[in-house]
Amino acid sequence: MEFTADTVFRRREGVITEAVLADVVVLDPQTGRYVRLNRTAALLWELLDGAPGTPATLAAALEQRLGAPAQRAPADVTAFIEAMLSRGLVEVAAPA
Repeated sequence: MEFTADTVFRRREGVITEAVLADVVVLDPQTGRYVRLNRTAALLWELLDGAPGTPATLAAALEQRLGAPAQRAPADVTAFIEAMLSRGLVEVAAPA
């Protein structure tokens, strides 16, 4: 799926999130599949909890909260969104 920096994403309803030791795990009860998130992905997932976000706002949050380089943050966000979309864990909340 193609998207822009202004496309709004949200978590898909019904997806379960659990903290397991130092990891964050996301479970899709429809498929029984789970994904373990790294630190960056866990922050992005947290940012989408209850509040939709755009790639631009998520990248800005990575820069601010993790000190991610401005050049790298958009690519990290794009990779996260693409991975979560392919697993059906996030969805478009509103068109760009």
